[in-house]
Amino acid sequence: MPNKNILIISSTQILPTMSGATLHTAGMAKTMADQGHKVQIYCMAGRQENYSLGKTRREQSTRIAPRLSQEINLTFMHGAMQGMARRLGMPHVWHYYLMRFGWVPAPLKAAVDWADVVFCDMAHCHPLPARMRKQPWILISHDLVWRQLQQGTTQQKLWSHWMKRVEAAAPQIYDDIVAVTEEDRGYFLQQPRGPELAMPIVGSGVDPSSYELSASMRAQTRAELGVADDEHLILFSGSNFGPNITALANIRAYFERNESWLAEKRIRLLLLGSIEPEAYSRGRYIATGRVDSIEPYFAAADAGFNPIVSGSGANVKLFEYLATRLPVISTEFGVRGSELQAGTDYIQCDATDFTPAFEKLLSKSREQWADDCESIWQRHKHYCDIREQTRAALKQLPGFDAADS
Repeated sequence: MPNKNILIISSTQILPTMSGATLHTAGMAKTMADQGHKVQIYCMAGRQENYSLGKTRREQSTRIAPRLSQEINLTFMHGAMQGMARRLGMPHVWHYYLMRFGWVPAPLKAAVDWADVVFCDMAHCHPLPARMRKQPWILISHDLVWRQLQQGTTQQKLWSHWMKRVEAAAPQIYDDIVAVTEEDRGYFLQQPRGPELAMPIVGSGVDPSSYELSASMRAQTRAELGVADDEHLILFSGSNFGPNITALANIRAYFERNESWLAEKRIRLLLLGSIEPEAYSRGRYIATGRVDSIEPYFAAADAGFNPIVSGSGANVKLFEYLATRLPVISTEFGVRGSELQAGTDYIQCDATDFTPAFEKLLSKSREQWADDCESIWQRHKHYCDIREQTRAALKQLPGFDAADS
């Protein structure tokens, strides 16, 4: 495949990754760079910590890896709009109108001129005006955002109908779409012009090379967290989003009812990510808040927990657990989008009573689980490895020559 200049436009910062969506986009970007393409990620705005009084720079450009870079727009206007949207509980949609009506930052215009292929991260990262589009424009879909908003906060629900219209129009706006599940692919196929597109699927996989953990990392992180070697640390990874919040409420109720039993069995819960805004350690809970790197916490854990009962698409955390060779404890709903079988590949749990599942975890030694989890990964890596999926998808997309793949 001849090397291409590839631009990925995102409403938010992609790297370091902090959510399932950013993991998905980063995995695709790294795969394309590894194939020899030059990949630039352009982020319309940064994260809250990128902005502070006295900062005068307008952009932040970072070389992530050979042939992969990321540029973040840090202008005051974009930062202010991003902050206002966050306070109002709005999804990242403000830039939709900027892009639609041609209010395009000069560095982004230059990046578009440079690119042979442009990917837009999510449907509401709207393409530039037609006069500026000289190459294939491809949507990277992350499930159906309008359905996610329907399960979110009151403010997010207000935006679900608007987002539905935007996503329904995507097949008419983009030259093709990378779907993440059969569900969103089926939705796009029902829309005008949908059947004309290839719409390959790149599922909620992960780059397994990012999860090569060491015993020293495990020991160091557990020491920093104050977790003894004889304690079982169960990891629940997630953002501050509706389905995760519901699951956390069920977890809290269970831990309150069973505090003495959990203490006797030496079980503690690690809450990783923005599902808890601040870091703390209280009783059987440890929370990290937002972190720059998740790998040390995966290394410290003894099992991955996914007691989800709602949501759309597949949970990326599930594939992270598999890639790090952690035993998976999950509801039946939590493993949707995978081929995992209860009892063989994961420990199935109830949505509110986790005791039987925890007892099954404790019934095997860590060494036994390590052997089992390696076998489970080998059986399922064909659809969990985002590198394999991305390489297959590129062969079907406009702007890439399948004959040379």
